[in-house]
Amino acid sequence: MWLSPIFERFVEKSPVTVIVRTLMEVILAESKLDELFEKTAQTGYTREILFSTLVKMMTQVVCSVRQSIGAVYKATADELGVSKSALPETDATSELVAQLYRKRWKVETLFQVATENFHCEIKTLGYPRAALFSFCMALVAYNLFSTLKGVIASVHGSDCHDKLSYYYLGEELDATYQGMMIALPPEDWSDLGTMDLPQFSSLLQDWGQSVNLKAFTSNPRKPKKKKPKPPYDPRHPHVSTARLLTEKKSRASPPK
Repeated sequence: MWLSPIFERFVEKSPVTVIVRTLMEVILAESKLDELFEKTAQTGYTREILFSTLVKMMTQVVCSVRQSIGAVYKATADELGVSKSALPETDATSELVAQLYRKRWKVETLFQVATENFHCEIKTLGYPRAALFSFCMALVAYNLFSTLKGVIASVHGSDCHDKLSYYYLGEELDATYQGMMIALPPEDWSDLGTMDLPQFSSLLQDWGQSVNLKAFTSNPRKPKKKKPKPPYDPRHPHVSTARLLTEKKSRASPPK
């Protein structure tokens, strides 16, 4: 498929980020997510915000692209939720739409937790279902990066799979993703979602060949060498600091 020169530049300089974003385009396709929600939801609704939008927001947090749901909301407030043009005029007035936009802050308040890459610990959320959703999205992010590692290992050899660091891969995404999405708007990615599986797999492997393994390989610490206990030297006996402080305190205290 034809890619723009800017797209090719990102493939050359940061193939990891391009692969992850491409996986998101296919696996987290908005139409598929909203269709899944409509089929399975029991009590939820999408009058205020689409399920695919929540997934998109939380994905940026768990992948460390943004530090919190609040940050995602502030950066993309104009793009979130169901716009007035998407609502039937018989169901929505201007006043109702304005109220729905104001209620979005409940979602922002609900998810005011900054989540690091693949860390599912929620410090203050206060809503079990929201915490479960955040946890599930962290698992989705983990699977995305595991797929990324599989793509890289398929072209560089299976031995490198376990050596690739989730931390360094996530750090690369954190450093590049926002700038890439400014240079490459969503429409530049839409054709990737229409490819069949063999073409899609082949494209990812082509990009995976450009990954610099040394930049993303973990550095396991060597086991610490056990230091031998120093031999006792009567000329230099050990002096306890706690004992010296206690003696000094007792000398300074007036006798009772």
